[in-house]
Amino acid sequence: MRVKSVRLKNFRNHRSTNIKFSENINIFFGKNGQGKTNILDGLTYLCLTKGFLSASDAGSVLFGESEFELEAEFCSDLNVTSRAKLSYSSKPKGKNLLHNEMKIDKAISFVGLYPVVILAPQYYSIVNGLPQDRRKFIDLVVSQSSKAYLKDVIEYRKVLRQRNKLLMDIKTQKSSDFESIEYWNLPLAKYGSQVILKRNAFIKEFTPFFEKAYSEITTAGELPSIHYMPGIGLKDLPGDLESIQNAFLNDLNNCARDEFRRGNTLVGPHKDEIEFKINGHDVRQFASQGQQKTFLVALKVGEFFYLKEKCAEKPLLVLDDLFSELDKERSRFLLDFLKDKCQVFISSTNSEIFDQFLE
Repeated sequence: MRVKSVRLKNFRNHRSTNIKFSENINIFFGKNGQGKTNILDGLTYLCLTKGFLSASDAGSVLFGESEFELEAEFCSDLNVTSRAKLSYSSKPKGKNLLHNEMKIDKAISFVGLYPVVILAPQYYSIVNGLPQDRRKFIDLVVSQSSKAYLKDVIEYRKVLRQRNKLLMDIKTQKSSDFESIEYWNLPLAKYGSQVILKRNAFIKEFTPFFEKAYSEITTAGELPSIHYMPGIGLKDLPGDLESIQNAFLNDLNNCARDEFRRGNTLVGPHKDEIEFKINGHDVRQFASQGQQKTFLVALKVGEFFYLKEKCAEKPLLVLDDLFSELDKERSRFLLDFLKDKCQVFISSTNSEIFDQFLE
């Protein structure tokens, strides 16, 4: 997959920007605040219907305007061209998606058409941040290769919000409808068990891609590993959906009293943890900054090859201000890896590293 051109209108600090891209490496140089990252964020919007920066849709509109537009021409690995357009308006509020001039009603139908891998400084939280950062990592990767998984995640979150609202009403004595909680237990366990099963399968499928990438980045002889710890009381996760669902329901019944007291749901995939280890030691607690960076780069390289296999398309690779965070050894690996592998979009304030390794 590659992008031939992009158009940004009233997007962040781009009033009207049109760019044609190289099929290999595209590097944007400039000082901070000049709009390099905003171009990469616009590309990500067109792949995922949302950007990787923290701003909301409304916060992405150029100051003084009420709407923005993004449009790009893509070309698949089989040389089939297509166009994607995304627009947002605050008056009336809403977002529209078009694929080859046809309106797409739901983002779930759009995500995965143009697979993308993103690596930016804020993504270090995947390795050294909170459990939710690692869950987001898994959700983003799997959702691009499985619409069924994305649908299960969306439905689970809907049920979880409803159930948590009821629990909070009971805690604050706005309601005493204890029976309604039981009504939501079954759909919560249904969708949650499907998410757990698919996350577990993903870890098993993804690990070989990750381990291969890690071994190529470093020659230190380290043994990295990824361990999935589901948010239900099972040490050994069974391989069938029914057993997971029964364990889920059993946990909900056992912790009902604590949930009424606390006002939120205490078990489920929203409590999942993914442990990253090197030589059996937790990366967050015992790994050096260099090891953590190596781990993250290996995760992202593994993600590239995983999506390439699952989507039957080379993902786009977006690297925002990354090389300022990496030493020469890791920078050299990434640049050597990037050559002729896929289409890459890089933002940087410093051209020195590229002058050394790229013609």
